[in-house]
Amino acid sequence: MPDEEEQPGQSSGSQVTGGQPPSTPKVLTITPASVSLDAWESQAFRVDPASEKVTWELLTGDKHGDGMQADGFYQAPKWIVRGRSVFIIARSADENIKPAVAKIELCSSSFWSLVTGAFWLLAAGLLVYGLLTVWPKLRGFNPLSAVNPTVVTLQPKATQQFNAAGLGAPGNQTSVVWSINPSLGSISSGGLYRAPDEGPDQTVTVSAAADGKPLGSATVLLRKDRTLTIGPSSALVPPSGTQVFTYTLSDPSNPPPTKPPTPVSDKCAANGGPDWNSAPVWSVTPSVGKMVDNKGTYAAPSKIDHTQKVLVTVTKQCDSAAASVYLSDETAGADFGDPTGLIIKFVMIMGALGSYVRAVSSFVAFAGNRQFVSSWTWWYILRPFSGGALAVIGYFLFAGGYIAAAGADTGNLIKIGVVAALIGLYEEQSSVKLGEIFDALFKPSEKGKDQLGAAQPGAQGPVVKSVKQVGRTIQVEGAGFVKDSSKVLINGTAAKSTDFVSATQLNATLNEGDKGQVTVTVSNHSADGKDIVSPQYTTTLA
Repeated sequence: MPDEEEQPGQSSGSQVTGGQPPSTPKVLTITPASVSLDAWESQAFRVDPASEKVTWELLTGDKHGDGMQADGFYQAPKWIVRGRSVFIIARSADENIKPAVAKIELCSSSFWSLVTGAFWLLAAGLLVYGLLTVWPKLRGFNPLSAVNPTVVTLQPKATQQFNAAGLGAPGNQTSVVWSINPSLGSISSGGLYRAPDEGPDQTVTVSAAADGKPLGSATVLLRKDRTLTIGPSSALVPPSGTQVFTYTLSDPSNPPPTKPPTPVSDKCAANGGPDWNSAPVWSVTPSVGKMVDNKGTYAAPSKIDHTQKVLVTVTKQCDSAAASVYLSDETAGADFGDPTGLIIKFVMIMGALGSYVRAVSSFVAFAGNRQFVSSWTWWYILRPFSGGALAVIGYFLFAGGYIAAAGADTGNLIKIGVVAALIGLYEEQSSVKLGEIFDALFKPSEKGKDQLGAAQPGAQGPVVKSVKQVGRTIQVEGAGFVKDSSKVLINGTAAKSTDFVSATQLNATLNEGDKGQVTVTVSNHSADGKDIVSPQYTTTLA
């Protein structure tokens, strides 16, 4: 059969009328469309269609814009101090093809995690140092409680002023309770003792107490015809220091003979016993330091390892008087004054230590799970300070008797330390308890009560209202979303990445298995371990 000739306007293919149809324009897309990276992390991006040759560009506001390679591989910077967003662009050689853009969220969690960890190591050293410094000083008060002067000899109607010093001895001596045994003579509320008008030679014990706790006692030797006192009644002496003591001897109205009569009935008799006119004898008990001469000069040792108390005693005419010498390497005498300052330091350290345990446990858990976010850095840094301050408030309430469960034993250092540490460890519960105490003391009227609590931000959890899918990315719209805190969960499992857009929108990259009918929720997590999860939203993913 002869070949047919082609007619004009006719081709061997399909007949086309009206000109060539427009070709479908190519569209570039980058996978993943968004990703969150920390320091030193990397991400390989690919373009679709894969056959299209593109050049990669990195858009960033930083002066260092490196990190993007020609094959679409991106390396995050070594240090990310400030979290920020950067964008990468894939451009085709064909100008008719629109470039594709992907977003990279650079997180500063690693840097601030390192800073927080270094802070906690430093804080641990400071807390241990503070505790080892303050605790021995507080314990040093225990053996130093004393009534001064310790020993004194008085004749009838003579007076002697006593004072109390040491742990539990208040700065205001009027709050000290004084007593004598047996009831010979009298003692005022201020510690002034008056010997009886007459009576035989005997011994009286003067005791002092504060808040029901004994502070110490002193011995009064009552003599019919002589008085022996020592001054000063107490002294603080530093290493290698000296203190001169003097004694006062009151002789009877008729001076005794220089030579005792024969026979002698009493060697200490005022009428001329053989020891009546003997020279004064000075001694130190215990043997720490020494008496330089027989004129009452005491010399402290060159090295004082711990605070302690010794007695300097003078014996004359068979009677004695003694003064307390406090030895300390602190010339200001901090170890022998009012211990309130040291107790407050101790309370602050223990409160901070309790907060340290709580905060470090939270930090280790979140850092180990790679869930630490930089926005919580200040929470961790300020936690020991708030714990110490709260412990001091709790101590004053405890000392004032407002915390009945803790008792009223304010001199028990172990109990004080335990209560302070628990307050720091459980700050939230302690704050609630303090609120209850405040309400009991200053209960406001309903009319004047502050109603701002209901309007505090963040009090309401996240809510998912709608979910839209674009490729392997979903757009979650709702309310209550928080930057660096909200994460999208698909069937209870975290999405591949979550990108915070606003308080009402999140973008999330799906995992490989996220298909079909799923439940979408949003979780707002906090550094104290409390997560708030939104109600489930059911949708179908392609």
